[in-house]
Amino acid sequence: MENKENKNEQFVVLPKKEDGELLQKYEILVYVAIRYNMNEKTMTAHPSLQTIAHRTGCSIPSIRKIIQQIVEKKYMTIEVKPGMGTIYKFSNEKSFEPFSYEFLDNENLTKAEKLQILCTQQYMFKENGVGKISYSDNELAERTGLNRNTIAKTNQSLMQKGFATQVTLATRDPETGLMNKETIYHLDEIGQAIVFKLKEHDDRIVKNEEDIESLKKDNELLRRELNEIKRELQASKEILI
Repeated sequence: MENKENKNEQFVVLPKKEDGELLQKYEILVYVAIRYNMNEKTMTAHPSLQTIAHRTGCSIPSIRKIIQQIVEKKYMTIEVKPGMGTIYKFSNEKSFEPFSYEFLDNENLTKAEKLQILCTQQYMFKENGVGKISYSDNELAERTGLNRNTIAKTNQSLMQKGFATQVTLATRDPETGLMNKETIYHLDEIGQAIVFKLKEHDDRIVKNEEDIESLKKDNELLRRELNEIKRELQASKEILI
């Protein structure tokens, strides 16, 4: 498991591959369910099919098929060991979406609502505790594999619970002719504050790297000035002699 001290700081990583097929829909749900118990040192997990079924709501035959799809997309490898069953092996990814244990275990969210967040978070503009999506339901369905009607229905459910809001934009959907809407997901209220903690951490790293680079340039400038002063002093001594 991606190990942290507190439950709201524990998170599961969903890779964002730049050069491969993206996981979609139930592939994401099953992937996260398996990685939930990953050992951080060995990068392996071995939950039973029954455990995966309990976490995802998918049938075991469907899970077997989905696992094969995930392996084919090279998001993990599998190995069968006597006495241990199936071992799932993961690798570190530089680009990823984090999903907290607090969110994954949130009993106020249905499996459909969690699935929608899992599938769409990577397309959100995230700031100040919220994630915003301006894609139409059709565009989002094409990107995630979710059903367009299911997206609309789940958004309504999240809005009724106060976990999302929508604002009408000044543009129209070219297919439906309806006004486009921006959906705002209150990520911090559904247990996804980890998104912003990690962003703050990354911003601090970038700032530190920029400060270090600035100090290097300042040091180089001082070194050059010092060498110039030494040359001038040496020249002065030679003139005096």
